[in-house]
Amino acid sequence: MTTAEPKTAVFTRPPLLWLWSLLVRPRQTLQEITAAEKPNWLTPMLVLSATATLAVLANGFVRRAAALMGEIPLPPDFQWYTPEQQAQYFQAAQSTSGPVFLFVLPLLAALLKLWLGWLVVGGLLHLALTLLGGRGAGLSAINLTAWASLPFALRDVLRAVVVFASQKLIQSPGLAGFAPAGEGFGTAFLVALLAMLDIFLLWHLALLILGARHYTGLSSARVSGMALLARLLPMALFALAIAGLNQLSSLTFIRPFF
Repeated sequence: MTTAEPKTAVFTRPPLLWLWSLLVRPRQTLQEITAAEKPNWLTPMLVLSATATLAVLANGFVRRAAALMGEIPLPPDFQWYTPEQQAQYFQAAQSTSGPVFLFVLPLLAALLKLWLGWLVVGGLLHLALTLLGGRGAGLSAINLTAWASLPFALRDVLRAVVVFASQKLIQSPGLAGFAPAGEGFGTAFLVALLAMLDIFLLWHLALLILGARHYTGLSSARVSGMALLARLLPMALFALAIAGLNQLSSLTFIRPFF
């Protein structure tokens, strides 16, 4: 009787209602989501896509306003550039102040990160839990990963509000401000990794663990370990890619645009 109730609720309650109930009754809502026998990931992914677009628009408008006023952000070691390198930097800044670089490319990058990250984390979560003997189909992991990512939508909205209100970009998101000062690949990797660590990530992990415990039947310790692995491994790889791009961009003097 108790196992049939969540499944019945899945078919009687539209996914839109889960957007609110996930905040006030996360355990019950995640049980309904993971018990579903059909895909229900589209609703949260569309919400996340909309909020990611809002964050990109906020940053783009602020960057465009700064460019119109002649305010070009300079790298920390700009004073050590040669006159030719400084001229090259300003030329690159002017060439990347159009709508394509301010809105189109950042939006494509944000959406690619969102949708690809969802599939990677969902796939890793399903694989890891299955190897530990957890029951449940891959569809449950995919659905759960999408809905458990909704805290990031709130983070996008808050960041957009802050950027619009202050007319300034957020320079050190997450825990990036605690990274040691310096240059090099290691520092760039640490900054990129710490920038993704915040309270919204902890909220996301808590939802992943709650939902995975329900549909796999595994212990809290095993589910927690695999959820951390499925989320932190892609984050580390992404931080490595950002650090590599940072090193390449520093060679061509267009670092602020990565």
